[in-house]
Amino acid sequence: MNYLFHYLRKRPGAVGIVIVLTIITSALRVVHALINVNIFNALIKLEFRGFFYWVIIDILIFAILSVFLVLMQIQLAKTVQLLSLDLRKDIICHLSEKSIEEFNKQDTGVYTSWLTNDVTTIENNGFYNILQSVQIITDPLFSMIALAKFSWTFIPIIALVSTLTVFLPQLIHKKTSQR
Repeated sequence: MNYLFHYLRKRPGAVGIVIVLTIITSALRVVHALINVNIFNALIKLEFRGFFYWVIIDILIFAILSVFLVLMQIQLAKTVQLLSLDLRKDIICHLSEKSIEEFNKQDTGVYTSWLTNDVTTIENNGFYNILQSVQIITDPLFSMIALAKFSWTFIPIIALVSTLTVFLPQLIHKKTSQR
């Protein structure tokens, strides 16, 4: 894990942009949901002027959210490419330091695998997961803040249900895999 963070620290600007865009998109998703509550409330009260006002605001927020989602995905892909490039450079640098005898001890297919398959695995299971963990943290955080807007009593209930949703399938999976 420290190895992955080593590469993240090599590109603080690119990683920072991904983090900022992720936080903004998480906040906009929650704002979009809160606006939908206002739309529904206006509809229930038959306040058509308020209803159309909130629909227009929602369309604007959704458009902004869509732009930020696209920007975030583009920046995430670029950042992972940069991190993978740094990793490949380090692998090649490490290989170039070997003597010819040491280099020839292994098949060239092993080195090719390091540069292709292994780096792709690190991209998918390492860099992407670490960068997307920001969203895993910010989405519930902003959602909890939004729920607190309605009533603080929702927070413990949601925390309990979320915990059950995360851990209950893991317990069932363990028992079913054992059987």
